[in-house]
Amino acid sequence: LIPDDNLEDAKEEFKDFLFARFQGDAPPVGRIIGVINVVWARNGPRIFVHKIDDGSFLLKVTSARTRDILLSRHAWMIAGCPMFVAMWSPEFTLE
Repeated sequence: LIPDDNLEDAKEEFKDFLFARFQGDAPPVGRIIGVINVVWARNGPRIFVHKIDDGSFLLKVTSARTRDILLSRHAWMIAGCPMFVAMWSPEFTLE
């Protein structure tokens, strides 16, 4: 079992991460990176995109304001594909 202190440290370490999932086919990773950074990181820190599996990604969004904007809606259109976003944490599940 993982100690609670370790989980709390992980929550703080990963507070900048959002989970993103595309419905159906996802655009190529380079396209996702380009669109996301042009739309939401034009005047702030870059958003880093980490591929988890086909259609699932972690977005590292260090700007709290940008994170709030992304989480203000559950779905966004990225390169013509619907992308659903949620806050990520060590206990995150898709349900």
